Amino acid sequence: MMAGHPTTGPHMSARRRMRRILLTTLAITAGLLFATAVSLPPLASALFIRLLSEEGLQTELRDMDIDWLHGELTLWQLKVRAAKGFLLELPVAHIAIEPRGLASRRLVIEEFTLERPRVRLPLDEHGRPLLPLPASSGGSSAARPLQWQVGLVRLALNDARIHLQGPEHGLELQLPHLGLQYLYPWASDQPARLEIDARINGAAVGTELSLWPLSTTRRVQGQVHVTGLDLGRLTAPFALPVALQGRMDSRLQVEARHSDGGTWTAEIRGPLSLQGLEAADAQHHLSAGRLALEGDTRLTGSEAGLSVHHEGHLVTDHLALGLPPWQGRLEGVELPSARLTLRLPLQDGEEIGLRLESDLDLRGGTLSTEGPSAVAARISRLQLQQLTVALPGPKASFASAVAEGLELPGTGPDKAGTVGAGRIEARAFRLADNRIDLDRLAISDGNLNLVRKAGNTLVLPRIAQVAAESGPDHPDSADNETRAADTPRIHVNHISIQGHARFEDQTISPEYRGDYELRQLKIGTLDTARPQEPVPLELSARLHRYARLELKGKFPLLAWPPENAEADWSLHDLELPRLNPYLIHYTGYRVRSGNLDIGGHPRVSQSILQSRTRVRLSGLKLQVARPERAAHFDQTLGIGLEPALAMIRDRKGNIKLELPLTGNLADPDFDPAPIIAEAMKTALTHAATAYTVYAIQPYGAALLLTQVAGKTILKLHFDPIAFTPGQTDLPPDRDAYLDKLAALLKERPGLELAICGVASTAERAALPEKQRSDQVLIELARQRAYGVKDALMSRGIEGDRLRTCAPRIDDAADGKPRVELES
Repeated sequence: MMAGHPTTGPHMSARRRMRRILLTTLAITAGLLFATAVSLPPLASALFIRLLSEEGLQTELRDMDIDWLHGELTLWQLKVRAAKGFLLELPVAHIAIEPRGLASRRLVIEEFTLERPRVRLPLDEHGRPLLPLPASSGGSSAARPLQWQVGLVRLALNDARIHLQGPEHGLELQLPHLGLQYLYPWASDQPARLEIDARINGAAVGTELSLWPLSTTRRVQGQVHVTGLDLGRLTAPFALPVALQGRMDSRLQVEARHSDGGTWTAEIRGPLSLQGLEAADAQHHLSAGRLALEGDTRLTGSEAGLSVHHEGHLVTDHLALGLPPWQGRLEGVELPSARLTLRLPLQDGEEIGLRLESDLDLRGGTLSTEGPSAVAARISRLQLQQLTVALPGPKASFASAVAEGLELPGTGPDKAGTVGAGRIEARAFRLADNRIDLDRLAISDGNLNLVRKAGNTLVLPRIAQVAAESGPDHPDSADNETRAADTPRIHVNHISIQGHARFEDQTISPEYRGDYELRQLKIGTLDTARPQEPVPLELSARLHRYARLELKGKFPLLAWPPENAEADWSLHDLELPRLNPYLIHYTGYRVRSGNLDIGGHPRVSQSILQSRTRVRLSGLKLQVARPERAAHFDQTLGIGLEPALAMIRDRKGNIKLELPLTGNLADPDFDPAPIIAEAMKTALTHAATAYTVYAIQPYGAALLLTQVAGKTILKLHFDPIAFTPGQTDLPPDRDAYLDKLAALLKERPGLELAICGVASTAERAALPEKQRSDQVLIELARQRAYGVKDALMSRGIEGDRLRTCAPRIDDAADGKPRVELES
């Protein structure tokens, strides 16, 4: 029964054969798969090494492990070397692929981990990396489009080190951790995450960013922090044209975008601090003890160029800048609310654009030329409100400025040539279109130490001397014309100055030293485009402590010669002994005592000067200090100074003069010295004559110049006193005349009188025949002189002021007996 069952027999053997075939096929397939799995890693490793070798890279790989079941690849001990010194060491590299996306042509790298990678990257002499890049194939065929999409779930670099090595310096970058997550082309709006924990030459650098690198508008946002980054070691390997030193700390919020049109923007917020900053090239040097910047910065870039806009706060201290021959230092700089816009074009023909708006506070500034001992300028503080600077232009403006403690040291000993001011205030400054406008400039507590040395040269402030020395030695006319065309127009509405001045003149002997107090100087509108326009001016000053100088008028301060000007001025209580160095040098006379009051009302019309100067000398006492110089001065003056002054000095010792001055200021040979000398001569003679005539009127007097021993002497000649022939008694009608003479002599204590008796040949007829001899006539003349002297002495005149001359006989036929009177 069993043998006849339909499932047995031939049918049963066929099934068995099929099963055997299937099992055999599966076994062979499994064996082939196993053989392939076992042999593929060595083949892949050999292929990998071969491909890198063809690119000139020496490659070592200890092992490669492929887990087909889980889609994982692991490389062990990979080393890659290049001929130029490039080195990559990778102890472990692990890649895990998610197989579920393969059916939709998506390669998802679930994990890509690099453990302890080491990279040595050489740099050339220009600081450019020498990368082992493959040579270009030069083919012209277009690349085939990638049919697969590659996504990344997680990338991790752990304990990585990258060493950049230049010809002389190196840079060490340590990456304890770098992580990148979620980078999917098919989900471009989903942000990727980038975290970096790094050390650059030991300085901590951290980054946490969200990235959208595959979206239509590529962007990144997050934060970057840096602690203790050494700028010198950071930049040394790159052969920059400027050597940098310093340490940087920052904690910044960053957001950047890049569009398909090629435009990108970046916004940076937060603090950035630089400590011990130094930047230098072959000629220039910049340093700062600390520079702190905080605010918002926006950068925009395209093919056209780069623009930067910053709003924030900047503080720096111990700032130094070297720009030969100058070296500048500032203890502190602060821009509390700065707005900076900078445009850097990349196309030819475009200009750099700059605009800065801020308040500015500078403290403790110095400007030197050869080091700290050669200081050219100092300033305690400078504050600018609403400062604006713009390029191109240039353009600049500020609402107000205050400078304190300004000093421009001089080049001579004892601060000779020094200029300074305790405080300077300026208001409404504007520079634009080659024009400078300033509404107000006020200088208080000014200080000027002026010295004139041999050769009639002034000792200048060091800053002026260095500026002059650094200019062209022989500028040609074309240079002068160019500079004149480039010189901006200057317009100032009001200037006021208050301060002190000291002047020392080393060109004379003895040297002169004077101190002056400028109580107030007010200057009206100045405009360099209208140099001949008279400018209102008011001056109030003290000279040598007690003398008072007052001036008010209108002068074209920017032009010489002036076309039109006028003024009223006066100087009171000037102690003349303070001017002895000049008096001795120019006149040979020394003033023992005396005060000067002087003033006038000069006028200039069509460059012609007309002035009458009023002079009053009180208590003047002179003595000859240098006889030869005094004689020369008297010769130049044309009269003897002392006799002339004696004739016009009143009983109180006062002298009053009026000096007429006139001259053509446009005359290139105009010299005020001879004009003043002639004016003094005219004033002296006029004063002596005018007062004498007035004092003895209705009697007459005349002023004569007489040569005595080669010296011109001023003499007053009075009307003679006539006598009756043969008589010595004074005529009664001469009493009034003698009274006038006595009053004049009393009013002019310095005036002395010569009394000369004269007899006449014609009066012999009035004498007895036996008394007509010359001896008798001489005696008559003598007695007549004695009579006049006695009469004046009886009227209170000292005898030592009355000199009698040797009597003489007048042989003229019409000669009269008389007594002649002269000073």
